Amino acid sequence: MTFANPAALFGLLLVPAVILLYFLKLKRRSVLVSSTLLWARVLDDQRVNSPFQRFKKSLLLLMQILAIITLVGALAEPQMETESVPGRVNLLLVDVSASMAVREDGRTRLEQAQRLLREYVEAMGDDERAVLIRFARRAEALTPVTADRGILTRAIDALEVVPAPTDLDRAIDLAGSIAKNLGVSPTDQV
Repeated sequence: MTFANPAALFGLLLVPAVILLYFLKLKRRSVLVSSTLLWARVLDDQRVNSPFQRFKKSLLLLMQILAIITLVGALAEPQMETESVPGRVNLLLVDVSASMAVREDGRTRLEQAQRLLREYVEAMGDDERAVLIRFARRAEALTPVTADRGILTRAIDALEVVPAPTDLDRAIDLAGSIAKNLGVSPTDQV
């Protein structure tokens, strides 16, 4: 795990400060009393003043420490390290909007796109991976990033036209997000 903002971890120095403030409890001043009923309270105060006895029933201190750790953790922006897999990652975007139902040369545009995608997947090298993203009004990844041609081919075969307009920007945003998460930068656009 790495941190996008590791300097925020210095905020953990607040934990010892909170504990120190907890130890600096206000001392009661001595007062002469005529009753022994208050001796039990004095004994309780002495027991609390012993260093680690105070932590036993301190829910507030525990909550403050957890709040600091949670806040510092959020500010540090933890990120999972992804293993770098060699090879190219192909982001396959296919339009499934209503315009893909138009027939050209006896086939719909979607059927033509499916044929081209199948050919592309079959021609992929052994070190290449791909993800299939369909888009119309919204975009969604239909497969994980995989080198398994069977998964990709089944997803390509399952594509259907959606009666909706095209929003290419959403598809490009999703593809960019996937590329960023993988730590790759796009090189070709087709």
